[in-house]
Amino acid sequence: SESLYRSILAASPDGITITDLQGRIKMVSPKARAMFGIEREEEVLDQEQLNFLIPEDRERARTNIGLMFQGVFTGPAEYSGITRDGKLIDIEANAEFVRDAAGNPMNIIIITREISDRKQAEAAQRHNINVQIVLKEIAEAALVAPSMTELFATVHRLVGRVFPAKLFHINLLDEKTSEIVVPYCADEVNFIPERRPIDKGITEYIMGLAHAMHVTPADMDRLRESGEYTMSNVQNIQVRHYLGAPLINPQGKPFGVMSLIVMGEANPFLPEDLEIFSIIAAQVSMAIDRKRLEEELRQQAMTDGLTGVLNRRYFMLRLEEELRRIRRYTSDCALLILDMDHFKQVNDTYGHAVGDEVLRQVAAICGGILRDTDVLGRIGGEEFGILLLEGSAEVSLQVAERLRQSVEELAFCTDQGSTVPLRLSIGATECLQTESVATVLRRADKALYLAKNRGRNQVAFCSAASSEVP
Repeated sequence: SESLYRSILAASPDGITITDLQGRIKMVSPKARAMFGIEREEEVLDQEQLNFLIPEDRERARTNIGLMFQGVFTGPAEYSGITRDGKLIDIEANAEFVRDAAGNPMNIIIITREISDRKQAEAAQRHNINVQIVLKEIAEAALVAPSMTELFATVHRLVGRVFPAKLFHINLLDEKTSEIVVPYCADEVNFIPERRPIDKGITEYIMGLAHAMHVTPADMDRLRESGEYTMSNVQNIQVRHYLGAPLINPQGKPFGVMSLIVMGEANPFLPEDLEIFSIIAAQVSMAIDRKRLEEELRQQAMTDGLTGVLNRRYFMLRLEEELRRIRRYTSDCALLILDMDHFKQVNDTYGHAVGDEVLRQVAAICGGILRDTDVLGRIGGEEFGILLLEGSAEVSLQVAERLRQSVEELAFCTDQGSTVPLRLSIGATECLQTESVATVLRRADKALYLAKNRGRNQVAFCSAASSEVP
């Protein structure tokens, strides 16, 4: 009877709706009315029950009801419901027939339970697990990424699992040049220079705060009015919502900022996102610090500690690599060996500290004359090797003579005011496709000995075709 139904509906802790076989509402329990924001039952009588589901879920609900008519038990299903005021809620609904004495379906009874809290808890748990996975993979990337650029690209991809990261920047402070450098920038909207002088920018502002911040358009206006943000050297930076977190070294000093920019008007960030982004930024900071240390150690292993150029081992590796390259491609390559004349006298007369400074100065002169593609290394005490990539015999002689003259013209003075005369002998040769490293080195050494034997402070060339070219 209806009275019995009303009593059951009133006592149920779940929402109960009774419809006819076409799905039109006939009764609604107080709990169901409260769940969907319905004040009086009369407001919804004869309306379709499916209207209280989002459009995307209605077809799935019709399919389940159709299966029920076929005698298939579908069990409870989860849907997104719509309240009277348009609010979305997560619900779990289960339907069954109300039958007459003969067992024929008369009505459909739908038992509904709101599961929004449970779904939010599940989503939060999934989110937390996802964040933990991202943190773990960032730590792993610090170990396996072959370069800092690869590390940044991996960080970008991983951050995108947690936040909208289409526009993603990593800005770092270069203390030596007092610049902000941008080693990684995924931004198709704004023009971001690779380097810029330190100014009053968002990067500097976040570094000054030393904690994460969600910057809104209103915040940008406030910072401009207060003079805390000017960025006169960067034009047309478009920001709707900016999430930035400082990158902090093990000593607790900010050395950069990791940031996201979202262009939409709607705020995509939740209050708790600041803490999560900060945690990720802390992991990224450790990854960058580790990768920097790796690169420093790698650089130390490759370079000569006194002059900063390649050491003998890595210079010989580059020579071997270049010989392999010219075997594959038809190209020129030349080798120079430079030796300071009477360098022992410099050490004996002025001391090893002066001798060390002379070697540093000579290395600096060579570095200033050579192209970026050329290779410079210290291969002995006062001996340097130079690989001139794409360098013919004629070019090698021109470069060698320029180096010799530049060293000779160097007015090197000691702290006591003494002028140290510097002279350089250079042996040059070409590198041929069919030759080994040992063969090329022997010929360059022969050219160097020729220069020494002729009186020093000159250039000599030995070719593979003939023993000597004057």
